[in-house]
Amino acid sequence: MVAAALFWPLRAGAASSAPAGTASFSPLARAVWKAGGRGWVRAESGAFHVFGKSPWEVADARAEAGLAWEEIEKRLGKDPAPRPARLFVVSDREIWERVLRGADRRKDSLAIQAEDEIFILREPSASTAPARLPHELVHLKLWRRFGDRVPLWLDEGLASYLGWRAAGQVARASGAALNREKSVIADDQIQSLADIQSVRSYGEMGPAFYRQAEEMVAAVARRTGDEGLADFARAIAEEGLSWEDYLTQRLKLSALELEEVRKEMMNNLQQKAR
Repeated sequence: MVAAALFWPLRAGAASSAPAGTASFSPLARAVWKAGGRGWVRAESGAFHVFGKSPWEVADARAEAGLAWEEIEKRLGKDPAPRPARLFVVSDREIWERVLRGADRRKDSLAIQAEDEIFILREPSASTAPARLPHELVHLKLWRRFGDRVPLWLDEGLASYLGWRAAGQVARASGAALNREKSVIADDQIQSLADIQSVRSYGEMGPAFYRQAEEMVAAVARRTGDEGLADFARAIAEEGLSWEDYLTQRLKLSALELEEVRKEMMNNLQQKAR
């Protein structure tokens, strides 16, 4: 059950000052707060301190984050020393482009996780992808568990796979249906597994990188269950195993079985599925 949140307004002060309780904000969070001007609302409860411009958007984000976080912790484990993360709901695209775009490694993101802070764009007149916030929460969990030792393919693969899992739980809690349609990936868009695992920056990603990375995670989950993903992440991030090594050394797949997994992933990428 998600705990009740406490709400109170924050006033924007002079450029050199910050409201009570925000002294630990990062420079990026301070810039967002300053750009937003007066009228910020804060809700504190459980694992998150949520900031936005209305009690309704803050309450919605807090409830969604709480439900999604519970699901993510079931798969990846609880924090050894829990502490609240800060979640900023930005409803003004102009502020997003002016203040946050420079911190965006992808340069086209609508949500950003930076250490213990998450920023998400939610415009009142636009729909929001259901997995956008859960995706960033998975990044947060991985950063807290492993720091910068998580390779990009694992970071994005787990965020996509578990982000949608968590989004499904959020939808079920509200009685809504969540449908996800995956597009077909063309042959010329697919990178080799070696290339996927060697990507070190967003500029190196091919057009199918996210789908391929997610499918690599899903292939493991089909054999271990989602509860096995914590061990998978630990083996990759802490022990430095490759995806292939994990399947052959930890899951004891033979060379023939590993090839069958590769074919399975290729088929999943090249057929339209819901």
